[in-house]
Amino acid sequence: MIEQLVGQSIVEVRLNYSLTLITELRWFLVVESEFTVNTGAGPTVSMTPVPGEQPEWLSALVGAVIESASISTDGGLELMLGSTRLTVDPDPDYEPWSVIGPGHQRIVALPGGDQAVWSGDQ
Repeated sequence: MIEQLVGQSIVEVRLNYSLTLITELRWFLVVESEFTVNTGAGPTVSMTPVPGEQPEWLSALVGAVIESASISTDGGLELMLGSTRLTVDPDPDYEPWSVIGPGHQRIVALPGGDQAVWSGDQ
């Protein structure tokens, strides 16, 4: 299911107590834990989603195309959006990320690195 994100562009970015990326086909990528970003133009930045002013690199994600999306063997998420790499490591205590798609498709990263997957309407 995660491979369905490839080729979609980001149309909206929200930052509050989570980071939410919304694609043109209405997929929602929600990060609720610390994440790491490398824009290729500066140092790697780690941050935890909190409300406030959005960093410039975050606003620049609007219009970016998802070139790759993968789940690592330990349950982390990695996205390549142009020259920007966004990674979310697994969390031993919380659900660090989820992907929600049309038709109730959903992947939720569980504490410890496993995933729960709902394939959606049949």
